[in-house]
This record gives sequence, C-alpha cells and structure tokens, in this order.
Amino acid sequence: MDGILPARGAGQSIARTRAWIAVVSVPLLLGWAIAGCSSRAISEPAQVVSPAAPPTPIAQLPTKPTGTAIVVVKGTAGNPVPLLEGTVYPLQDATGKVWILTNQPAPAPGTEVTVKGNIRYKPIAINGKEQGSIYMEQQ
Repeated sequence: MDGILPARGAGQSIARTRAWIAVVSVPLLLGWAIAGCSSRAISEPAQVVSPAAPPTPIAQLPTKPTGTAIVVVKGTAGNPVPLLEGTVYPLQDATGKVWILTNQPAPAPGTEVTVKGNIRYKPIAINGKEQGSIYMEQQ
C-alpha cells in the first residue's frame, strides 16, 4: 500500500498549493473582469445623438447605390449578430428594415436609435439570378 496513500504531510502541501493558487488567481481574475466591464461601460451604443440631416425613411433608401451615399436613418434596433470584425443588427422604422454594420457596441434590442452611415450594396447570386441587398455601414 506504499504507493497508494500519500506520504505523511503530503495533504498539507496540497492544501498550501491550493491556497497559493487561490491567493494568486483570484486577484488576477477580478482585475480581468473589472477591466472587461469597464471598457464595455465606457463605450456608447451605436447611435448618432444629433444628426445634421433629418432621418431618411428606410423605404426611400437607394436599392443599388452608386458611389458614396451617406444617409441618416432612425428606427428601432433588433437583435444583434456578432461578426468577426464588428456587429450587424436590423433597424426598422414604419416603412421598412435595413441591416446596420457597426464596429461599436450594438444598441440593445428595442432601443430607438438614429444612425448615420454609408449605404452599401451586396450582390448575391441565387440560381443565376441576382438577389442582392443593401445595408448601412455606420460612420
């Protein structure tokens, strides 16, 4: 039975090791959690507080923009979808819906926001037919 039971005093060294790990790791984890929370709290949701132009109804956005088309839209944010480099979320007003691409934290679903950005067009071919869609890239 010599190899099965720990030697006398081994239980004490295991307890000391666990205590040392707790003493070192707890402050590190707390610092990491606080740093992560503080960066989120400082960031503002994706919105423009006072746009220079009145909002454009979503239904009036160009369906195939050419060049740079900067517009301001206002509506209710939907559920965000995280991407590798940013987030997209639907924005809906009384006339329609458009997807917003942002590098900022997305607003909470149900929040009314005003967004300024570039209208972009993404062509998508399905069965040889173009089924493209517009989206907004937030400035």
